[in-house]
Amino acid sequence: MFAYDKFLLPRYMIWCIFTIMILLCSKDIKLGKIHIFLFGYLGFVLLSGVFAINKSEWLYQVLRATLFVSFISVVEIDEKLLSKFMILLGIVFFGYFLYECFTVSNIH
Repeated sequence: MFAYDKFLLPRYMIWCIFTIMILLCSKDIKLGKIHIFLFGYLGFVLLSGVFAINKSEWLYQVLRATLFVSFISVVEIDEKLLSKFMILLGIVFFGYFLYECFTVSNIH
């Protein structure tokens, strides 16, 4: 038996890829007054892990909050580079979908 949840692992990979894509495609990063609330939100999400029953879902929420803060911090995004990443990511996810369709006995 594996120690990880096979349905959560792809979601973690998606959030990490999106965060890396946003940071690589950014031309300038801004910090403004809204970041006080964003970092407060991220802090509450991190503190909620103390009382979390399911730590893997908590980690998923932390990754979502980190992605949200990173996304808001980016001023300009190189649209051509981002569209290339999105097309490549779509191809990868389509391949993963086909893999799951033919290897899993029932489709969820």
